[in-house]
Amino acid sequence: MSAFARSYARAALESAPAGYDFDRLVEGAGAVRRALDSDARLKEFFAAPSIPRAPKERALEALAVKAGLDDFGRRLLRVILDHGRLSKLSEILSALSQGVDRSRGVNEAHVTVAAPIGPQEEKKIADALGRSVGGTVRLRVAVDENILGGFVARVGSRVIDASVASAIERFQEKGKESARA
Repeated sequence: MSAFARSYARAALESAPAGYDFDRLVEGAGAVRRALDSDARLKEFFAAPSIPRAPKERALEALAVKAGLDDFGRRLLRVILDHGRLSKLSEILSALSQGVDRSRGVNEAHVTVAAPIGPQEEKKIADALGRSVGGTVRLRVAVDENILGGFVARVGSRVIDASVASAIERFQEKGKESARA
């Protein structure tokens, strides 16, 4: 994550009114980001240096209003536009989400499973990881059939390997040690 994205996130966190609903901001700004990402002409419009700032501000304001952003959220998007960083909105929102999570004591866990899992399984894994690392955990789940079953989780710098592939490997190592003894 770039330093500028963290700077925008920190500025938003520090300048927001007390009790501000950052979840709503991230959701609304995420809708603006998806609109920009899904429409090549819109993306070109905002990237074109030949188009003056005023039409870009009006277009961004219309997108932000449609996405349900409040005044603070719309001002944040204008600042991002004014500094030529609108194409990096996804990275800025990611930094903002991480900052909000940190302020709430939420840890992000990157979890790899062998097959897609449902909400109940996700909750069980999140609860178990939360007990292990202390606190609340938000999962980012990926699928990799090579782990066979179970899961591998990374929370910060900590790795928790509860995969079947790893268990088989440990079992084989113990068998080799026993054979040498």
